[in-house]
Amino acid sequence: MNLYCQTHTMTHLVKSFEEVQSSDIHSLGVENVSYATSGAILNYGLVTTADAYWYFLEANDLFDTLLLNIRNISDLTISEISKKCQSAILEGKVPYNLFRSLTKQYEKLKENGCEAEEVEMWAEIISEKDPSFSFSKNEGMYALVKDWDSLIHHLKVFYASLFDADAMLDHLKSGFRLMDLAVSIRIQPIVQQEEEIYSLIKK
Repeated sequence: MNLYCQTHTMTHLVKSFEEVQSSDIHSLGVENVSYATSGAILNYGLVTTADAYWYFLEANDLFDTLLLNIRNISDLTISEISKKCQSAILEGKVPYNLFRSLTKQYEKLKENGCEAEEVEMWAEIISEKDPSFSFSKNEGMYALVKDWDSLIHHLKVFYASLFDADAMLDHLKSGFRLMDLAVSIRIQPIVQQEEEIYSLIKK
C-alpha cells in the first residue's frame, strides 16, 4: 500500500450519523447529510465519505486505468469504456483501513437497535468541487443487503455505478469531469417497505 493510502485514518473514511455535520456536504453529499442530521427517522447509521472512494481507487491502483479509458471516450465507444472501468472497480479489493472502519461502524449499527440482518444501502454521486451537485434518485443507487459479503459487494457495485454508460454521458454533458466526482454510501436499518423505496427512487 502506498503512502497516500497509509495516511487515510478511519475517521476520514466512514462516519456515523451522530458524527455528520452540515459542513460535510462536500464529502458526503447533500442528501446523505440531510438524512443523517435530521434525526427524525433513525438514531444510528453510517456514511462512507468521498475519501473512502478515493482511497479505494488509490489502493487498487485504478487512477491510471480509469483515466486511460476515459480519455478514449467517444459516442461510439462509451459502452465498451464503461464496461472496462466498471470491471476494474469490481475486481478491486476493499483496503484494510476502509474494511476495518466499516466493520467497526457496522457492529455499532447492530448494537444500536438494528436487530435484523438486512440493512439498506443508498449511494449518492457527489462533486467535492461543487457541493450543490448530487445524484442519487436512480434504481441502481439502492440495495437491500442481507449479510456482510453482500454489503462489501454492493459497496464496489455503487463505486462502479459512477461509470455506468448512461451516467457517464449525463455527467459529461453536464460539464463534470468524471475524475472530479465521487461516491458516498449511506448504510442504515430498513425504514421503508420496498414498494415505497421503489416509488421514491423513481421520482
